[in-house]
Amino acid sequence: MKRFIVLFLFIIFSVGIILTYQNCSDTKLSLANKTKIQSSLSAKGLVCPITGPTFGNPTKIIFVVDMSLSNLGNAQIRAEELYNGTTTWNHILGVSTPTDINALRLKVVDDIIDLTSSFDNFSYAVMGFGSATMLGSISDSCVGPFTDDEALAHQSVEGLRIIHNSDKALGSVMGVQSPNPPWQMGNTSYTSAINCVKDKIMSDISQLGNSNQRPNYQVFYITDGKSTDENNSFIQTLANLAQQVTLNNTTMKFNPVYYGTGDPADEAAARVLLDQMAQSVDPSVRTFVSTQFGAITAELMTRFSSTASVAYKLKTFSAVNLTTAFHSATPSSDSDMDGLSDQFESTKPGLSATNARSSGVLDRLCYDKTNSTSCSTQNLTCDPLAQKFFMLNECDVEYLFTNSSKPFSPGLDSDKDNIVDYVEIIRGINPLLLNAQADDDGDNISNISEVNQGTNLLLNNSIQAPISNQFVSFKVSESNQTNPQCSTQGTHWNWEVTNVPLVNTLAYTDQSTGGIFNFSHTQDENVVLITFTAEALNSTYHPKLVYAVIVKLKLSGGNANITLNQTDFQLVGAVK
Repeated sequence: MKRFIVLFLFIIFSVGIILTYQNCSDTKLSLANKTKIQSSLSAKGLVCPITGPTFGNPTKIIFVVDMSLSNLGNAQIRAEELYNGTTTWNHILGVSTPTDINALRLKVVDDIIDLTSSFDNFSYAVMGFGSATMLGSISDSCVGPFTDDEALAHQSVEGLRIIHNSDKALGSVMGVQSPNPPWQMGNTSYTSAINCVKDKIMSDISQLGNSNQRPNYQVFYITDGKSTDENNSFIQTLANLAQQVTLNNTTMKFNPVYYGTGDPADEAAARVLLDQMAQSVDPSVRTFVSTQFGAITAELMTRFSSTASVAYKLKTFSAVNLTTAFHSATPSSDSDMDGLSDQFESTKPGLSATNARSSGVLDRLCYDKTNSTSCSTQNLTCDPLAQKFFMLNECDVEYLFTNSSKPFSPGLDSDKDNIVDYVEIIRGINPLLLNAQADDDGDNISNISEVNQGTNLLLNNSIQAPISNQFVSFKVSESNQTNPQCSTQGTHWNWEVTNVPLVNTLAYTDQSTGGIFNFSHTQDENVVLITFTAEALNSTYHPKLVYAVIVKLKLSGGNANITLNQTDFQLVGAVK
């Protein structure tokens, strides 16, 4: 009997091994089976070599952002010139679907500045374009210097946001007499935008002299429609600029993005024109088309990183069924993914299993902070529909950091412990406390291990063991052999996760905007979040990168097996 007790304690202690890939050739965690679960997910895939921006030559990013009125809804504008030299302006907003009424394209710019601000030798320029070029700050100029000050770059973005919101507030205008239009946004003049880009780059090149530092210019051209100019001479302007850049031993990439209304004819016309522009600089570049602004951020960061050579290693890997919650040893249904089970919410007045924010912020965040179902959000200045990271929106993040200073990328992995904030919140631990290696329930199993193996972080497993086998098993293996599935050769990783439990769910509708992922699901559909982090090799400057994919799977009463590709994962953000 004594030998059995010692063996039992040894097994309990052994499960405290952290399910984190530590750059070894083969790491696996698997726990002994209990009662077989009724339905589960198994997934496998490949992570190809990961790269990030290099140091050395400066990188100068030019954000060129569409500021046309179609962002607010295509406008019908009638200008009637009067005898006294003034004009009567009639302007009706909302004639068609707005392409970006909440200015989320400007959030893309803010996010990329945040993601790259820790890199050495980086600087920025921000310009908008409508009927003419718009500059968001009095310090901005088509011939002025780039700024390496993150705050100044954000200030330029905010200037464009003020213009957008001012015209949005102005709404429809009828019978206004003025020599100039009453709104600042207008048509879509590619000519004015490209001329400003040309002047900016050539002015910068003229200041280089004999310096050995030869910049790499990255132009991010973000638009919702084709040009309203009379001709397309701006294509030749770009081609001439590319020649001058090469002659001066510098490099340039032109990365166009189209986020239009989704009309196939408009998209086709815009794509042809934008492709011609991009290929006048680099024949291999194509236009990225998406109406999801989070996806645009991820794509531009991916394109940006593809030109680099700093290697990253896979650091951590996890899979979490977001539609499960714990109030006992066994996972229960959590249809709205707010961290409180459907059964628990049915017993609490004011809570709903299909409303993740009964009082304005994520229900589990509210409940853990106040031990109640009511949280005051009246003093928060945030957009309740703007997705921040995963299921967290701007108001969740603002509430989370009430009376606390914000880190870089607040709401992603604020305590830098390799568990994303959203998962820490819904699993009941503090996202602002470095607690991955802690053991909140005292069962000799670390918090990060319990997250990854799918057990209750707040229930001592040595006292009340799970009654069903919801333990998740991982295997990650590293290889340096050539893999035809990877476009870049080098170290890659094969991964496999098995036994992710699936549960019955109610249907849920995600009304958030601007995020990379949408969390809506149908009845009995589960939402599984698979994430991995990558850490730069031999670099203290590069932040840790967080990649993720959402898998939605219907409960079928059996085991499901899927294979994911590298392209299924999206870059969510950076932690530094």
